[in-house]
Amino acid sequence: MANALSSETQRIYANRPAQKIAADPKLRLHILDSIRGWAAIDVLIFHVCHEVFANKLPEFGRYWISLCDGGFAVAIFFVLSGEALSHAYFVRNDVEPVRKLAIKRYVRLTIPIFASCLIVFLLMKANLVYSHEAAVVVDRPDWLGRFLPFEPSVGHLLSYSLIGVYFQHTTETSYNPVLWSMSVELFGSVLVFLTLFVTRNRTQRWVIFALLTPFMVLFAPFFVCFIFGMVFGELRVAGTFKRLAARPAANVLSVVALIGVAAGLTIVPFVGLAHFAVAQRLSIGAAVFLFAIYSSNWLQSLFDNRLSHVLGELSFPIYLVHVPIIVSLESFLILRLFPDGIVTRAPAYFIMLVSLAASLLAARAFVHVERFAIRASNAFFTFIDRL
Repeated sequence: MANALSSETQRIYANRPAQKIAADPKLRLHILDSIRGWAAIDVLIFHVCHEVFANKLPEFGRYWISLCDGGFAVAIFFVLSGEALSHAYFVRNDVEPVRKLAIKRYVRLTIPIFASCLIVFLLMKANLVYSHEAAVVVDRPDWLGRFLPFEPSVGHLLSYSLIGVYFQHTTETSYNPVLWSMSVELFGSVLVFLTLFVTRNRTQRWVIFALLTPFMVLFAPFFVCFIFGMVFGELRVAGTFKRLAARPAANVLSVVALIGVAAGLTIVPFVGLAHFAVAQRLSIGAAVFLFAIYSSNWLQSLFDNRLSHVLGELSFPIYLVHVPIIVSLESFLILRLFPDGIVTRAPAYFIMLVSLAASLLAARAFVHVERFAIRASNAFFTFIDRL
């Protein structure tokens, strides 16, 4: 189980060469990967099932589906990124890993993004996108019907994939509408890097956390997730989560906290508290959700298995490839199985299962793009470092 690094481990790191530390697998927190994998599955199910069929199948429009809220899963991604990007710094108290991650970040994100958009571009050129017609059948002109209302071109593909996705994303101009999160991911990463660059001790960082958190909760709620992630990184390396997880009472309270998050995602939106904006609720809920897991050996054990580890490797590919599946294969099946425009349950469930399976298979193939992006970002860092 990946958990807080022990004081003994930290003493070992302190006496080892930096190049060996950088490659040490213990610097990678596998619990974060496992949780990220299940969050990606959450997004996949939410989009393939709820977003496509909620207006036709009542069971996918009910309040319980909020537990599979794609926005909540994305908020979890952001908190996990905040910790993952800062963890090596907290372990080593060295800015070098931060500098390396900062130089690599754009290349690391952009190559998979471009590949995802290229897939959609090729589908559009081959006339294999059926989302507009399918949107009429499933009564989702407000979601599926808004995708890809433009003529694809190489210039548009390049400008969107390399720049627009971070600065000018809109559903109507995107080759992959879920990429709205990439601008938050990139600039949230910059927030993490700047915080670590300008501080030299824990006290300075906690002052920044205390000053930024209230402001960001109100005005930039998804960015505050990266602050939460850095806070969790501090607590993990200090051994706080390890001490909490060893206490039976903390394990019980963690389960209670998860029940509270579930209630906040399902009941709260229906009891007149809509003035508390969705992004704030999702961001705070994600932080409480992860704090509860980190503070409980019971809950962490749920993610310590082979399936969770595999999903962790597939998490970013799942996120990037499922929309191409929705606009092509799933939309095509909707048109073929509901030619009269009447949606029935058995074929709809068949379409969902096929689309989920196809997304997972496509993600498995996309892992090669992910690995290439990692190698390319490392090569880019080496090139920049030698200048």
